[in-house]
Amino acid sequence: MPKIPFTALATPGKIGKYSVQSLATDFSKASHYAFSSERTLVFYSVGSRLYAYDYNPGHERVQDLGDWGGEITMLKFNIQGCYEESVRPWTAHKETINDLYIATYNTPDGGRLRKLTVGINPDVIEVTSDPKADWTGLGKIVNMDWRND
Repeated sequence: MPKIPFTALATPGKIGKYSVQSLATDFSKASHYAFSSERTLVFYSVGSRLYAYDYNPGHERVQDLGDWGGEITMLKFNIQGCYEESVRPWTAHKETINDLYIATYNTPDGGRLRKLTVGINPDVIEVTSDPKADWTGLGKIVNMDWRND
């Protein structure tokens, strides 16, 4: 049987190139960025301030989410969360893929880790804190990862 040469080539497709509009306050000065995998949102921090920037073309907007009481040392989405809200037996809180964790640090109080849930309505930038997922008295958190269930 003759040998037939086989060559496979793949060129990844590019599906979007977004420019950051000048309305994104201090975007270039941010120390941390967290991109939502569900929406056209990027959260970023400058010092102790948290911002959300919606880069949806034609609907760009920025929202100042305020001062968080200490230097923001980490922003990270729980990409291993569920797509639907579910209560897992070993946790006291709901976990979704829209959960954003924010770590802050200030000298007198130490580190703090909070979970925020990002709303799914594309017309508003909405985040809500989970009072059951707010930990204080920690060291300075700069990164975290999740284990698979």
